[in-house]
Amino acid sequence: MGERILAELEAARFLAQAGATLAQVGDYHSTLERIASLAVPTFADWFGVHVREPEGAIRRLAVKHRDPAMEALVVEIYRRYPPSEGTLYGAPHVMATGEAMWLPDFEKAIPAIARDEEHAALFRKLGIKSFICVPMRSQGNVVGALTFATAESGRVYDDIHFAAATDLAARAAIAIENAQLLDAMRHDDRRKDEFLAVLAHELRNPLAPMRNAIEIIKKRDAIDPSTQWAASVLERQVRQLSRLVDDLLEMSRFSTGRIELRRERIQLHDVVNHAVESSRPAIERGRHELHLELPHDPIELDADGLRLAQVLSNLLNNAAKYTEPGGQVRLKASLDGDEVTIRVSDNGDGIPDGLQEKIFDMFVQGERQGERTAGGLGIGLTLVRRLVELHGGTVQAFSDGPGKGSDFVVRLPALHRQPARAQSAGGK
Repeated sequence: MGERILAELEAARFLAQAGATLAQVGDYHSTLERIASLAVPTFADWFGVHVREPEGAIRRLAVKHRDPAMEALVVEIYRRYPPSEGTLYGAPHVMATGEAMWLPDFEKAIPAIARDEEHAALFRKLGIKSFICVPMRSQGNVVGALTFATAESGRVYDDIHFAAATDLAARAAIAIENAQLLDAMRHDDRRKDEFLAVLAHELRNPLAPMRNAIEIIKKRDAIDPSTQWAASVLERQVRQLSRLVDDLLEMSRFSTGRIELRRERIQLHDVVNHAVESSRPAIERGRHELHLELPHDPIELDADGLRLAQVLSNLLNNAAKYTEPGGQVRLKASLDGDEVTIRVSDNGDGIPDGLQEKIFDMFVQGERQGERTAGGLGIGLTLVRRLVELHGGTVQAFSDGPGKGSDFVVRLPALHRQPARAQSAGGK
């Protein structure tokens, strides 16, 4: 009874460790190799993984033994006696039939599964005492097999070990499914990124001639009011389209790793002035009151000034977009130890509770109150987060709920100010 309890504890410990490893979704080849490292020597002296390739071929993915020379012997057996149709043992047989194999005494089975005496001799050289091979199933199909064997330890597999091996195979099959889904998602993401990059470049090409045509119309000496109105509408729409295309280009640069910061010693006041200048049209269009609160003493940053201005401009534009006409928009900056804190707040639509954690995700937009439409692509705040993180900072969104305004807080590392030199007694 004591040995059975120990076997149950051993199996439970192994399944817990293996389950934690399989829960880490990633490349399933490396995941199963990590499982092999866990299996040997805690659960088996030998461990093997076989998978079925998309074209149907069976591939040995991993063989694990404490002695690399013994692993080479398995490779030699496969080379001299490759699996063939009708193989009576191991992973090829299990994957062909879908039925698990459990051989408590492997030595007794050798005469039945060996092809000739030399094959039997190689089996005996492996020193296998007890053997389990279980199929991995995915959506009703056998996608692979896990092989466990004892040798030097002399352990004999019983029903407890067989149940643990079967359980692990089921978990491994789920891990393979998840890894394949993740690979498919990554492939789709790459295709999406490529599409966005091409789309942005193609959309940008006609913008320059459109802007030139508008300028030509506006410079004509005699222009009737209706043409002037049409030119103004076109100018505003081209400006909006240019901003959307620039956002698409930025996202494509992030996706392809082509964003580079041009860091230098800059003044926060200059960054704020640049951002306010860029956001002025949106604020004036909404007839908002803009309040700026900046420290009297200069705050210096080691940063890309244009990128940080883009961050603050996006936050100011966002505040203007989600605030009713005549609302309040505020930008406040302060130095807190080694950090500069920049808070952009408004008394607008606010953020629903379920959206605050997702507001920086791509294509996420809040609902605007009244008859106003959201507009934009929903990537402005995604750009904010990524640019802030590139600078080693953080950004968070806060709101008490719909209709109660919102606060976006950016924290960035600040440069230490050098203390002023003390003047000498002689006044020099």
